Formats: sequence, structure tokens, C-alpha cells
Amino acid sequence: MCWIYNGLFLKSNSSNFGFGFHPNYDITSFTVVMFHIENSKIIWSANRGVPVANSDNLVFDDDRRSRRGY
Repeated sequence: MCWIYNGLFLKSNSSNFGFGFHPNYDITSFTVVMFHIENSKIIWSANRGVPVANSDNLVFDDDRRSRRGY
């Protein structure tokens, strides 16, 4: 996986928005986020109450659904 910018690995065609992982306060867990790149403001996040651990896998299946692997 290639990091583009500060934890992001996907960028919109316009390069205004990014998708990736934002570290939580404990630095061992991450929240999946979309944010506006110019001002670094998070505009969407998934499952804030259940963050991804640094040992988890995020898998996209053939139906373009994501699931968390352990």
C-alpha cells in the first residue's frame, strides 16, 4: 500500500478529498476517515466507537463491500 499524504491511501480525482486512516489518541488504533485535504478537516468517519487496531486487516471483497479481518 502506498501512502499519499499523512495516512491517506486514496485521493479524489480533484485531489480535494482523501480516504485513509486517522490515528486515535492511543496511537495503536485508527479510524477510517474521509477528509478535506486543504484544511485537514475530517468530513466522514466509520465506526468511531470500534476503531481499527494496528494489527487488523481491512479487506474489500468482490462486491466492493469492506469487512474487518482479524
